Amino acid sequence: CSPHRLSLMAFIPLAFVGLFIILAVWAVRSPKSCTDKEVGLTPQFGEICGGRIGMMNYTWPLVRHSIYDDFIVIKCLGGCYTIPRNSVKVERGDGVLSNGVLYKSPKYLGQELRIWTSSKNVVLEVLERNA
Repeated sequence: CSPHRLSLMAFIPLAFVGLFIILAVWAVRSPKSCTDKEVGLTPQFGEICGGRIGMMNYTWPLVRHSIYDDFIVIKCLGGCYTIPRNSVKVERGDGVLSNGVLYKSPKYLGQELRIWTSSKNVVLEVLERNA
């Protein structure tokens, strides 16, 4: 057995572990970055959570959910959704194991925007207060 072949065989699993760590860090940090529209604003409510966006289900901590005066931001690896507050409808969107809210907006017609939040009552209160 060649010593070079043995060292290459030991390197391949380490490369996969390193790649996995880099992707995991990117997946957690990506939703936390602010969009251009959010710069300089303070949300009325914000959280890192999970959600069901379209056909994808994201677990905690892969979704950021922020409520501002004029819009709501849902950001995840699958994209960023900015929902105008003046046209949004919100419903309780509880699942079998999780509490949540379901956003419906003409801007994202047919797109499921469900947030798995442990602060459902606070979210509903903030949205009702400024409706």
